[in-house]
Amino acid sequence: MVLTNISNESQSVWETWNSWGSQTISFEFKFGNNPPILVARGPEEFTKNIPSTFLIPPGEHKVYPIRLDKWWDVRSIPKSTETLVGLKAIYEVPNTREAANYNVWTGRVESDVYKFTLRQW
Repeated sequence: MVLTNISNESQSVWETWNSWGSQTISFEFKFGNNPPILVARGPEEFTKNIPSTFLIPPGEHKVYPIRLDKWWDVRSIPKSTETLVGLKAIYEVPNTREAANYNVWTGRVESDVYKFTLRQW
């Protein structure tokens, strides 16, 4: 997933390894006429946890490599060898005391819906 700063000022965002940033990214899968399925990282226990951020300069990008591994709740995705799917990325950061203290961008943005063929091995 790529997050782009379209503002004229640098924007702080949470790093994803801490509890503030670990669940900021989710995906919405749409299979046919069925209701969309939200896929997000599941709850985690953090042995080290500080509110660290990453600064995105104006017009620049933060690339988040995503692998839907054991940390993601993918149980609701239908098991099929090949399926057509609509996929939308969501980036959402709640307005919290920590976000205000660290001047972190808050709000919700969504990508367009992209059509893919999902192949499971």
